[in-house]
Amino acid sequence: MTEDDKNIITELYTKKTSPKTIQIQDSKTSRSKADWLWISTSDEDGEGKGTYDVGRREMKRERLHEMKPKLKVRYEKSLIASAPPKGKFNARGVFRPVSKKAQ
Repeated sequence: MTEDDKNIITELYTKKTSPKTIQIQDSKTSRSKADWLWISTSDEDGEGKGTYDVGRREMKRERLHEMKPKLKVRYEKSLIASAPPKGKFNARGVFRPVSKKAQ
């Protein structure tokens, strides 16, 4: 069997796309160009207020705190800045807190 015979055999078994199929695929593809639509609630160019409403978020939080007072306490504690931990870094750069007994 020569090289030409091998090529003929492989050509017989390779799938070929028919011209009609290519024509149908080309007709289905879109030839339009998409444009960006910028939605802004501000009248000035380049300024967008967005859709996040802080006042509504606070109102939801207040209603939740009325129903669940423990969550209100936890939320108020999260607003208080905590003191940085006491300790020092060792030679390897690992933070070691000072023990309560050493104070």
